[in-house]
Amino acid sequence: IVKGGVKPRGLAAVTRGAFVVHPRVEDAAVPGWMIIAPVRHVEQWDELSPNEQRELGELIGEVSAALREATAAEKIYVNVFAEVVAHLHVHLIARARDLPVEARGPRIFQTAGADPKAADAIAKAVLSRLEPRTK
Repeated sequence: IVKGGVKPRGLAAVTRGAFVVHPRVEDAAVPGWMIIAPVRHVEQWDELSPNEQRELGELIGEVSAALREATAAEKIYVNVFAEVVAHLHVHLIARARDLPVEARGPRIFQTAGADPKAADAIAKAVLSRLEPRTK
């Protein structure tokens, strides 16, 4: 994905400076699940340079706003675990107002799948708001 060889869900990732933005590769639990990952291999936040940390913070804000606009989400969850894939990647998850309480917070990772067509439409809307930029 980071090197441009894989198109998650058939959508080209958007490169923004030192990072790429793409939808979750697997079927998402909820529509509106995006990933931000550094282009270079980094496993932890503190391995990013100060400039990359600032850039990532700004990009999280921009993707969050795009998700909120595309989904009318009540909250945007921002999570970093990097346990399954040993590469820093930030999950941005649109949490709808009507998501059951028992599926909120970290339990969202165990929630039943979203409609793939709805998830793809939201991903396209979010990606279209992100103008590709290089360093």
